Amino acid sequence: MNFADQLVKEIERKDSRVCVGLDPVFEKLPKQYSGADDPAEAAFDFNRKVIDAVKDYCVIVKPSLPFHLALGEGGWVCFGKTIRYAKSKGLLTIADAKANDLGNTAAAYANAFYSDVGADAITANVFMGSDSLKPFFDYCAKDKGIFVLVKTSNPSSSEFQDLKAENGKHFYEVFAKAVANWGERFVGSEGFSSVGAVVGATFPEQAKKIRRELKNCFFLVPGYGAQGGDANGVKNCFNEEGLGAIVSASRSVLYASGGKDFAQAAGSAAKKMQDEINAVLGL
Repeated sequence: MNFADQLVKEIERKDSRVCVGLDPVFEKLPKQYSGADDPAEAAFDFNRKVIDAVKDYCVIVKPSLPFHLALGEGGWVCFGKTIRYAKSKGLLTIADAKANDLGNTAAAYANAFYSDVGADAITANVFMGSDSLKPFFDYCAKDKGIFVLVKTSNPSSSEFQDLKAENGKHFYEVFAKAVANWGERFVGSEGFSSVGAVVGATFPEQAKKIRRELKNCFFLVPGYGAQGGDANGVKNCFNEEGLGAIVSASRSVLYASGGKDFAQAAGSAAKKMQDEINAVLGL
C-alpha cells in the first residue's frame, strides 16, 4: 500500500496525528539504566518500553540515527532493532537520518534504511537536488515514503531557508514547489503523496504558505514541546479535514519522568499531545 495511504489509515483508526521521536541519550536515561554495561542495549530497552507506552496514542515513531550511533558500537544494531520492534507493535516508522548523497552512495543509503532496517520512511536533505533523491523515490513507487527538508524548526534555519531566490520566492518556498512536483506521481488513493515535507512547528506563518503550495503532501512537523512548538502553532500544517500532517515530539515525551514511571509518563505525555492537537483542530 502507498505509504501516504497507510499513514491516513492509521491516523483515522487511532484519531491521532502524533509522531514520537526516539532520541535516546544514555546520560539522560532514567536512573535504573545508569550502571548498564552496554549503552546500546540499555537504550533499546528504554525505546522498547516507551514504544509500548505510546503505541495507542501515536501513529508513527521517528528514531534518530545520530543519537543511536552515539551509543557506541551497538548503536546501529539498536537503531534497527528499535524500528523492527515498533513495526511489530503496528506502528509506522521514520528513519530520521537526513542522509542522502549522489549516485551509488544515495542508493546505499536508501537500501540501508528501507531494506536493511525496514523503515517505512526517511528524512532527507534537498540541497543536492533531485538526482540525490531518486533512489528514495524508487522506493516511494512501492510502499515507502520520504520527508524532504523544507523549513526546519531550528532558529537559525532562517539564515538560508528564508533567503530569496531570483524569482523573489524564499528558498523554503522553492523547496516546497520542488517537493510538490516530485510528489505528483506518488499520490495514493487517499489523495496524498508519499513524498512529504519537513516543516517546523516553530514557524507557523511559513507553514501556512507551504500548506497552500503542498496540498497533496504530508508534513512531518518537528519542534513540538521542548523546542517551543504548540498545538496552536501546528494548526496551519493541516488541511481543513485535519489531515496532511504528523507532529513530532521527542524530549517532552521521552523524558517526561526520570524515574521508574518513565514509560507511564511518556504514554501520558503522548496522550496529552494527541488531545491538544485534536482539540485545536476541532476533532
